Amino acid sequence: MRLSLFLGITLVSLFAFSFALLPQADGDYNGCFIKIRSAFGEACGTCEPITNTYKVVVQNTCEVPLDVQVCVQGKYNRYRCYQVNNVAIKDTVVAFDCNGTGSYLRWSRKAGDDTKTFPTKEEVNAEYAK
Repeated sequence: MRLSLFLGITLVSLFAFSFALLPQADGDYNGCFIKIRSAFGEACGTCEPITNTYKVVVQNTCEVPLDVQVCVQGKYNRYRCYQVNNVAIKDTVVAFDCNGTGSYLRWSRKAGDDTKTFPTKEEVNAEYAK
């Protein structure tokens, strides 16, 4: 009895988890474009000194290549944005700000899907830099 209950719970959990990694029916790929690491004070870009840097590493865990945009909040709450197209499955994207606050935003879409647009840096700052 306990073994069958355990197996039932395990199978339901695995089934639910597998769907969490797939895009939703509306094509939302943000759920499988995830942060895998972030850090303050690491060398990145041309930042000097590195004591105030914030770096975030995000990974495509979807089953399809993605176009992505990552924005990292910096000094005065302004965002620095990076757009990378055709990020392969399991590939990572690094985004940073030399005076980072620890906040970041991310968007993704299926690679080449120009029907969905990313917000411009100006739109990001108007909406989120408060």
